[in-house]
Amino acid sequence: MKSITIKNTKGIRDFNFKFPEKKAVYLLVGSNGTGKTTLLTCMDRICNSYAFARGFSQPKNIMGFDEYQSASIRYDVDDTCVIFRKRRSKWASTPRKNNAQLLSTYGFTGSIFIKADSKRIDATAEEIERGTVQSANSVIVQTLNRIFETNKYTNLKKLKVTHGRGRTPSYFNIIKDGRKYYTEKRFSTGEIAILRLIEKIDAAENGALVLLDEAEMALHPRVQVNLLEYLKEKADEKDLMVFISTHSPTMIKATKPNEVILLESDTDGNVSAVTPCYPARALGRIDYEDSNIFDYIFFVEDEMARLFLKRLVARYLLLAQQHSSALISIVPVGGFYETARLAVLTKNQLFGKSKVFAFVDSDAFEDLEHKPRFSELLHNTSNNFYIRDLSVTPEVFFIQALSGDDENLRNNFRTHFHSEINSILRSAEYQACNANSVRKKSKLQFDVFVNKCMGTSGDDENTVKTTLINLLVDSLDDSDVYRVLNPVFNSR
Repeated sequence: MKSITIKNTKGIRDFNFKFPEKKAVYLLVGSNGTGKTTLLTCMDRICNSYAFARGFSQPKNIMGFDEYQSASIRYDVDDTCVIFRKRRSKWASTPRKNNAQLLSTYGFTGSIFIKADSKRIDATAEEIERGTVQSANSVIVQTLNRIFETNKYTNLKKLKVTHGRGRTPSYFNIIKDGRKYYTEKRFSTGEIAILRLIEKIDAAENGALVLLDEAEMALHPRVQVNLLEYLKEKADEKDLMVFISTHSPTMIKATKPNEVILLESDTDGNVSAVTPCYPARALGRIDYEDSNIFDYIFFVEDEMARLFLKRLVARYLLLAQQHSSALISIVPVGGFYETARLAVLTKNQLFGKSKVFAFVDSDAFEDLEHKPRFSELLHNTSNNFYIRDLSVTPEVFFIQALSGDDENLRNNFRTHFHSEINSILRSAEYQACNANSVRKKSKLQFDVFVNKCMGTSGDDENTVKTTLINLLVDSLDDSDVYRVLNPVFNSR
């Protein structure tokens, strides 16, 4: 038997996960905070020694506090095990030696971990001019065309660019349209995630472990089904074990119950895995009801913006009762340009009668002369209405509000977190925060607040963030709420 036991990690107090015996494509489903991404990170560590460093990092400015100090990750294969714990800045194993040898007995030749984010590169016009254009892998081209039900990837090319003397060449995916080349930076988040996945699966050895987080992000339901079929074919062909973290009812309904793994968490953070899991039970546990047709779909840049807007919308619906029955989904995308572009691309095509908007952080609208692609989107009159100003840059707003003199906010903060705002503002950890931009510095400062509140309240990180952001949004005037959301909800 092969298993992973996770203790005191992220929001998980205790979770024993047993690997399925059969290699196949498995869905990991469940509410936010049940540990899907944490489990994928722990799976990735079987083959990737840097998995914990990348997946369980914390802000460098936090002094004397390590949220992983009591965490342990245990890997069991039959009667042998290895346990990883955080020791100062690094994760160390017990036994110290031969942990790679034990982990190799899981039987995977390597791991592929694809996150649906916007962390990708771009090439300049000059680099495209000087670079070497090569034909793209025909298998990748055919697969992309099949999954997205299009022919546009027939023109996919590979651009080889060398950045500076003696440096390793970089490769960019580009599409030629007439005389113009469009680099992968212009692709949607969903497209780039699938492209990366196909590239890596094509190059992977037989017997690899494939991990895909939030597979449905920015993908039409038909594309989701096509992706699932492709992965099932490759799993059979290359003896892969595939785990997909998803909230997608489309994928859940297209998967056998014994290949759906539902993660459930109790109030103490104890997580269990339920399988086989029938669609009705899985759909009843996911956070946003994708099986419904949404009235409004809001794209935002990141999780902080999602939490901010979620509370803002909740306040608005209490004030504007005529809209209280509206079904709303808020989806983080990544990057202000990608967020805006996705809304423009999908507002009339993918979501039926849903009204689609992008809510972009306020700082995106600064220095527009240095943001030509975003400016181009804004200057198109037909697009402009669908790209909305969130009215704040969340982290900056949070710190400004916490540093203000709102007595009601301070009292509510004291009630919820058993701490004083001023004591955190004066703390050495907070004072040590420094960065080359207001936004980055505010992020560091907000992390200090979150960690301090975790210590005084005993709540996990997700609970603290949500509670803290709700308090801050509730401190806004009703007029601010109306100003941001009235134009959207009253649009035709």
